[in-house]
Amino acid sequence: MEIISKSYLLLFHSNENTKPSHRYCTEALIKGEQIDLEMLRNNLLDLGESLIVAGSPEKVKIHIHTNHPEILFDRLREFGMIIQQKADDMLRQFETVHSRKHKIALVTDSIADLPKDLMDKHQIHMIPLNLLIGDNSYLDKLTISPSYLYESMDDAKKYPTSSQPTVKAVESYLNSIVPYYESIIVITVSNKMSGTYDTIVNAAKKIKSTGAKIAVIDSMLNSGGQGLVVLKAAEAIEKDVEFTNVIEIINDTIKKTKIFVSVDTLKYMVRSGRIKKYTGLAAKMLNLKPLVSINNTGDGIVIGKALSVKANTKKMQALVREITRTKKIVSYSIVHANAIDRANEYEQIFSPLIGRTPEYITEISSIVAMNAGVGCVAIALTTE
Repeated sequence: MEIISKSYLLLFHSNENTKPSHRYCTEALIKGEQIDLEMLRNNLLDLGESLIVAGSPEKVKIHIHTNHPEILFDRLREFGMIIQQKADDMLRQFETVHSRKHKIALVTDSIADLPKDLMDKHQIHMIPLNLLIGDNSYLDKLTISPSYLYESMDDAKKYPTSSQPTVKAVESYLNSIVPYYESIIVITVSNKMSGTYDTIVNAAKKIKSTGAKIAVIDSMLNSGGQGLVVLKAAEAIEKDVEFTNVIEIINDTIKKTKIFVSVDTLKYMVRSGRIKKYTGLAAKMLNLKPLVSINNTGDGIVIGKALSVKANTKKMQALVREITRTKKIVSYSIVHANAIDRANEYEQIFSPLIGRTPEYITEISSIVAMNAGVGCVAIALTTE
């Protein structure tokens, strides 16, 4: 039995000069028992256009153009195990071909925390990392909702895990944009925290051998810190700064950028394997709330401990105040994992102290949240 939506005839790809009405070309392959294809199709009709549901009651392929791939995969879990997926950003593809703003392509991975409106403003490309929850694989910031991740972090028998993209996936992505730019700059999460940097370097080597101009830079940061570095690079590219000078600006910004994370509970670090179980249990008994940062070589470090959230916030405040005594903070961001109230409190505390409002406040990367835990909040800052 095969069911194909009539809107298949209206596929965006058949008219490349038209801006897509839905952002993501999304595909999935699910496996199950006695999957009702008609019911599945009806369950997905409201999510977009160009819907295809094809296959058998045991294995079904889905294609749809949607603005909400994370909702699609939330629904697909009810019908079977997700064994393959993709979510191509057709808007960024369209811009790359027809309305790119710059001669330099700026690419980062999904660990960099930047709001989507800033990513869109600067036409920043994103390579997603992978998450595995149970038997299902997801693309960070694309095909998984934060609420489902947080639920899984608390309830799943096996704690969610993550992995870097494959060399083949990165090579394919870079090859798709090489023809449209004079050069490409990729800014990655700290190499000490992920194999993403090495993966992208290996993919870029093959493409550079054909004459492409690509620089891959280890931010030695993550989350909001990495986001600030990417944003600084985007602003330089916006000003039409030359390739080599943009790289100099990036490296200088990396040296001047720090991130400080307030961890609400150590249970997620224990479950993720970031700290030993006995250490986490001892800390839990003492109700410790650690402050975590990243050193100059890109390794995560604990820089302080408190016995309450209030005391933790005071330590963070003292830390930032000490920095302002010798240096001017020129930009900062606040990121959080399901802790918007704490994030807003940080803005009220740090805006007067720093003398400016944050560049942005945003939800943290799912992969960072898996390690720092639900309830964490962080401030990243760049000094003059």
